[in-house]
Amino acid sequence: MVQKRVKKLASLDKNTRIALEKIVRDIITGNIQYYDTKKLTGSPYYRIRKGNIRIIFDRNGKTGIIKKIDFRGDIYKKFGK
Repeated sequence: MVQKRVKKLASLDKNTRIALEKIVRDIITGNIQYYDTKKLTGSPYYRIRKGNIRIIFDRNGKTGIIKKIDFRGDIYKKFGK
């Protein structure tokens, strides 16, 4: 399962990968005030959008825990909205 995710993210262009890495670092450190963050309806999780990619995460105080990174059409089917 992890292999598929890594392969999918590795197929992205370099600029998108760099931007995603920065977003993930910012979520982990709690520095998300500049992103389009939205709480998912009926869920304790939040999401940040980057183009067609969605990052689902849980806020734990000031820091965040990444739950899933996937493309827009797939993430809500697999993860639930």
